[in-house]
Amino acid sequence: MRDVRAVAAFAALLSVGQCAEAVTPVPRQPTNITYDNDYDNFYQEAFHALMARVRAAVPRAYQTVTRSWGLEYPGLTHPLTVQIKELSSDTLVRQKVAYVQAQGMGNDLRQVMVFDLGAYLQFPQENIDEIVTHEMGHVVLQDVESGPHTAPIPSWLNEGLAQSIDQEGKERLEKDVESIRRTGAPLVLCKLDEPVDEFSHGPFNTNSGCYPEFYLAVQRLKQLGGPRFIPDLMAGLREGRSLEEQLPSLVKMDWDDFQRDVRHYSEDVFNGRQAIP
Repeated sequence: MRDVRAVAAFAALLSVGQCAEAVTPVPRQPTNITYDNDYDNFYQEAFHALMARVRAAVPRAYQTVTRSWGLEYPGLTHPLTVQIKELSSDTLVRQKVAYVQAQGMGNDLRQVMVFDLGAYLQFPQENIDEIVTHEMGHVVLQDVESGPHTAPIPSWLNEGLAQSIDQEGKERLEKDVESIRRTGAPLVLCKLDEPVDEFSHGPFNTNSGCYPEFYLAVQRLKQLGGPRFIPDLMAGLREGRSLEEQLPSLVKMDWDDFQRDVRHYSEDVFNGRQAIP
């Protein structure tokens, strides 16, 4: 799920011939995606403007996710419906910009990607590409891991992977590091498997909640496991092997050792002893 934030958008250049000008390719729409154009409330102009931006961003986001994760994945196996709704909100400033809801399991999986029209009306300059890319990460992960024997995907891994597709996680982490250094606030790290709310806030966390720790955990996994870590992990999950089962072969640590390693790594990053990845 995405809360309000902004990051750089995806761009790519394609050279056609040695002397031809570079042009920006337009990726094709992934298969199995439906756009719900049914919206009969007041903000028709805003609805159509947002839907046009989302439709344009979806194929770029799909391409970005699959390339970032090293996946050869030609299209979604299970249906995805994209909707724009005016979501209810308990706060004046809307927190939930978009989310993905999975319905059913295995071959019956159906996913819905929902964007809040109210948030768009408040923040029309929001980076739609970044939001769609984050949510597409959740969609692709769920779609890939939808087999009958797939092991559960931990929520911290889900959110950490979604933040690791582009610069989103790094930029959020930079803001939290700067805030802690400026204010002198104590560093309170989340445990990877502790309960969090819908915005990944743990019981004692402020600012970005547990998102930075989830991002750092995935970055650490990539450092320890190498460039094939993500596709190899996903293959193992599809075969029914949990993350904990796979860790010794992928990163040469068991679950307890990895949690301690991530905690020390996170402390080093926040305290400036390690560079922000």
